[in-house]
Amino acid sequence: MGSEALGSRAQNGMRRMAEVMPALRSPLMKFYFGYLVPFNRRLGMRLESIALDSGTVVLRLPYRRGNRNVAGTVHGAAIMALAESVHGVTLAYGLREQHFGARIFTKSAQLTYLKKASTDLWVRFAVEPSLLAQISSELHARGKTLVSLSSLVTDQEGAAIARLEASYHVSWRPRPQSATRVGPEPADLRA
Repeated sequence: MGSEALGSRAQNGMRRMAEVMPALRSPLMKFYFGYLVPFNRRLGMRLESIALDSGTVVLRLPYRRGNRNVAGTVHGAAIMALAESVHGVTLAYGLREQHFGARIFTKSAQLTYLKKASTDLWVRFAVEPSLLAQISSELHARGKTLVSLSSLVTDQEGAAIARLEASYHVSWRPRPQSATRVGPEPADLRA
């Protein structure tokens, strides 16, 4: 089989996976937002999409009574949670192959409010491949790194509502390989 045929088969397989992924993402989204981070469930936050090619993540925060302040606009803490959550999801997704299970914690954050919001809110974010490569390299070398990220929260018309500038502590430990073998050695089985 030639390399062109193999490349074509791989591309077709990736296309089929992309078609199936939205169906697989739904339970994973609910798991991440509903169980690993219960606060997101209370806010009604939803992972709307993850682009397979670019790793762009889109989150939505519904405009509902529990997310409003006394003025009837979206509460600042809910906006902060939305803006911060997209960074964690995007980093976890981008690092999943080489650093599955990386821990991501906020070190510092500054949210600048730009406009009041009275609609669902959205945030779209992607980490540049060069930054992911730098993070990956530092995790391999030191097991930890600091990264600064920025995201923009918008309303349903696309108007800017708030901008988050945040620093995150990212750490990762490789899973230990089992050094002891359980059972007989393969040579013993042939004897």
